[in-house]
Amino acid sequence: MQTITLLARNNQTFQLTLDMTAWEAVIALETCVLHCDVRLNPTDTNAALSFSSNSADGVPGSMTFNATTKILVMSAPKSAVSGLSGDYQYDAKLIAPGGDEIDMFGGVVTFAPGISR
Repeated sequence: MQTITLLARNNQTFQLTLDMTAWEAVIALETCVLHCDVRLNPTDTNAALSFSSNSADGVPGSMTFNATTKILVMSAPKSAVSGLSGDYQYDAKLIAPGGDEIDMFGGVVTFAPGISR
C-alpha cells in the first residue's frame, strides 16, 4: 500500500488528485467501487469522513476515476471537513467486481484551521 501524508484546511473544500496509471494497468478501475475512510484512530469503527465512487453509499465525499486520463479525484465539501481538526488516519481501497477488497493507499491527513475572511 502506498503511503501519502496530507495537510488540509478545514475551512475549504477538500480535494486530492492522483495519477492511477499503474493501478489501471493491473485492474480496470472503472469496474470497481473505490472507497476511502478517514478516522481519528485506525481502530475506530466509525469514520469521521468517507469517500466513495458509489453514490448509493450516501457518504459526503466522492471518488471519481477518469478512465481516459487515469486520474482519480477525491473531494469533500467544506461542510464535511469543517469539524475536523488534528491528525487522522485514512485508507483507500478498491472493491473488485467479484467482491475482493484491495488496499490502494493511505496515511495521515492533518486538518488544520484555515483563516476566515
